[in-house]
Amino acid sequence: MIGLLSRLRNPSEIHSVEPGGDGFGIIAKPDRLSDFSMLVRDAINDPDPSYAVFATRMTEGTERLYERAYILPFDE
Repeated sequence: MIGLLSRLRNPSEIHSVEPGGDGFGIIAKPDRLSDFSMLVRDAINDPDPSYAVFATRMTEGTERLYERAYILPFDE
């Protein structure tokens, strides 16, 4: 099974990846906001993370959807 950090780091059908400083950004694909938000929540709630997550919520609507997040790995 692929680890969560690897899933975050690699582009997929639900997000793209942008390098940035010591970490990387992940950006939701517009038609996959719910799936992306679940991925971000999984990362935020990871019980033993090797990274920090800084997520940006959508400003429209009442759902708790994320549109992007910055991932900062600890040991790289």
